[in-house]
Amino acid sequence: MRDVLVGGLAAAIAMFLWGFLFWGVGLLDPFAHTTPASQAKLATSLQETLPETGVYFLPDRTLNTPEEWAAIHQKGPIATVTVRTSGADPMAPSKLALGFAHMLAAALLLGTIMAISNRPNYLERLQLGALVGIAGTLFANLTQPIWFHAPWGYHLVNATYQLVAWFIAAAILAYFIRRRTAFV
Repeated sequence: MRDVLVGGLAAAIAMFLWGFLFWGVGLLDPFAHTTPASQAKLATSLQETLPETGVYFLPDRTLNTPEEWAAIHQKGPIATVTVRTSGADPMAPSKLALGFAHMLAAALLLGTIMAISNRPNYLERLQLGALVGIAGTLFANLTQPIWFHAPWGYHLVNATYQLVAWFIAAAILAYFIRRRTAFV
């Protein structure tokens, strides 16, 4: 169990550094951009039309009959808008701590899976960890473009970030976790 804890902590630190490099430095930019004037106009419009924090769908299927909703959906535009009315500090220490805790929890779960599997060598443990990461990444990131018509670019970039993060975690955990006669 000590191997999982130490390896999980090391993996979470490495994942956190990878996240800073990828998103903080901006290795890839998957976002659609606006102008300062259009951002101000959009912010005002959001405050007037979507006054509560939440996730909004356009078209909203609850406002029409299924047939009307389908017709509006086919005509477009289609949008999913996430709104937080209060704003937030993008680099708040609490946000960074929560993000690290999220990575640590994922690394500890992956480490537990790898330890339970009792794979005999590094490459087999790495393979298992990478496959778990691939499965989670594919399921989580392909949902939006397939089911909610989100542009593929952002989700593919996010999937790339996650795949590398999972591989980093798997490589570190595979080093720390050794074969045991029993999982304790």
